[in-house]
Amino acid sequence: MRAHEKVSGRRARAWIAIAAAMLASGASGQRGDLIMPAHSASEDARERAGDTRPEPGSSARGALAQGRTDGPADAGEIRGLKLGLAAQSMTFRGFGDLACGSNGGPPRQKIDEWTEFGKCRPEDNGLHEVYIRFDDEDDYIGRAIEEPRYARGKTGTRVAGHAVILSALFDRGGVVRGLRFVTDPRAAPNERRMSHLLRLAVINRYAADGWTCTDFPPADGESPVGGVLLKQRCEKATPERHLMVEARFLRKPGQADVDPITGETRPGAYESWTRFEIFDPSYVKR
Repeated sequence: MRAHEKVSGRRARAWIAIAAAMLASGASGQRGDLIMPAHSASEDARERAGDTRPEPGSSARGALAQGRTDGPADAGEIRGLKLGLAAQSMTFRGFGDLACGSNGGPPRQKIDEWTEFGKCRPEDNGLHEVYIRFDDEDDYIGRAIEEPRYARGKTGTRVAGHAVILSALFDRGGVVRGLRFVTDPRAAPNERRMSHLLRLAVINRYAADGWTCTDFPPADGESPVGGVLLKQRCEKATPERHLMVEARFLRKPGQADVDPITGETRPGAYESWTRFEIFDPSYVKR
């Protein structure tokens, strides 16, 4: 079965669930009495194992995996993704659309299977980037029936509560050699303002010791946001993987909360992002 057929199947199940949910809501007479979708004990356990949220209410599906070894399933870095996976053995469980990536940017050409990574132009290191979106069926249903609680806070592709652009990088043999997480610049301004904080979740997830961090001075015209200016890059190397997290929180030249000519507020006039990469050490430039 190809990916577009899987998507069609999910959409069909979604419409069935929407109809059932609307009937349940109508029978109760109150939208607030809507029956939530079934959640198995095993799914709860998997989500708890992958939840490193700093506060309640953020996406459990989007949290970084804790890496526990007390269960039969390997959570990997996130939703089972990890270095060394072979494309032909990867499933679509928990994932939605695939496409060619653009170095942590928006998706390019859509692909139907993990094994079609070769359609994506290789980067300088020879790896093919595949953009990955989490399965959004519950969010889709919740929006359709105007019931945000249906998705249980699991909206979009998120890591530690932050909206991200996620991708896996394959070598020419179809083996995952890298994972890339970049905070999504399309997030709402108040959410994007917090994007630089993802670096803290990453550093804590992979143990605070052993990181080498460099703080860079501001360039000409760069200024703080609310008294804070962050330009930092941290790296940590182990025999199994090389970790890199880079973050920015600052104003670029010409950016300000208030337009100096019109006096109007300009929400989102700042740079705030985190870029996190996990690579096989043999693919890291020295």
